[in-house]
Amino acid sequence: MPCAALVVLSLCSSPSKLEAAPEVAPSGSPSASASAAEAAAYAQPTNLTVLPKNIPAAQLKALMKRYGEELGVQCGHCHVEDPESHHVDYASDDNPKKQTARLMITMLSDINTKYLSQLGDPRYAAHVTCGNCHQGQTDPPAFESTNRQ
Repeated sequence: MPCAALVVLSLCSSPSKLEAAPEVAPSGSPSASASAAEAAAYAQPTNLTVLPKNIPAAQLKALMKRYGEELGVQCGHCHVEDPESHHVDYASDDNPKKQTARLMITMLSDINTKYLSQLGDPRYAAHVTCGNCHQGQTDPPAFESTNRQ
């Protein structure tokens, strides 16, 4: 399940508008223990340095899912994942891509709150998100002009 690249979205769109019910696998299913561990990680998130420390678990999970979709990645892209057990350590900072994600979250927040909001133009009312540039890809596709002369 994509948890998304870190927490890039809460600052792209209002965290108060994000809602998602935690998903828990039925007992006895192969993914029940993984889902239980994921639910525990979301229940008491730690090491949130860019996102609000009091973000509700359901909003954090929805945000992570959206990041994953917008970048086309799974949780292990930014978070440390054990290759054998597939257990994800969400709090660990050992994956350098997590710091990159934090910087991107901050950049999006600045774009949306410091710059676009000052324009006063309703065309810029919709916030910029990771998907605007990444378009579902880990690396944003290169721009190709249609007006080449």
